[in-house]
Amino acid sequence: MQHFILITVTAMILSFFNQEKHAGKQSVSMNSINQWQDTGKKKPVLFKKALSKEGKWNSFWKDFTEAINSKNKSRIIELTAKDFYDGGGGTVDYWMDSDVYSNEKRFNFYKALLKKGAKNFKGEGLLYKATGKNDAGDLFFEYKNEQWLFGGIVAD
Repeated sequence: MQHFILITVTAMILSFFNQEKHAGKQSVSMNSINQWQDTGKKKPVLFKKALSKEGKWNSFWKDFTEAINSKNKSRIIELTAKDFYDGGGGTVDYWMDSDVYSNEKRFNFYKALLKKGAKNFKGEGLLYKATGKNDAGDLFFEYKNEQWLFGGIVAD
């Protein structure tokens, strides 16, 4: 359905630019369905490229770190996988209350961990990202259903 809508909208825009071209106002040629090249003086409307897995990661990472740093629990829960794993069967809400926000020292530990970013790792045939060296206590993130999610805490 999304492809049909994209193609329909693209066709409408091409038709518009084609009319503008024939009116002598501006001409635009298309390099690909996602990229436009301006051949006139005015800039054409640019379409955002569909975000790649890494592009989605960058957006997710910014959102996640801001949510942790601002103690926005509801946003953290939204960014967390339904099958959150903390090694003991707890929920993400419990993890935040008992570990992340339990005292200033723990909170500062997680802020420092997030400042260092996350790296790619491979396990059981799946690619995922984790903070630190992917050791016990580090955070891991998984790509499911075309989106990044906070998966939980790396266990022993």
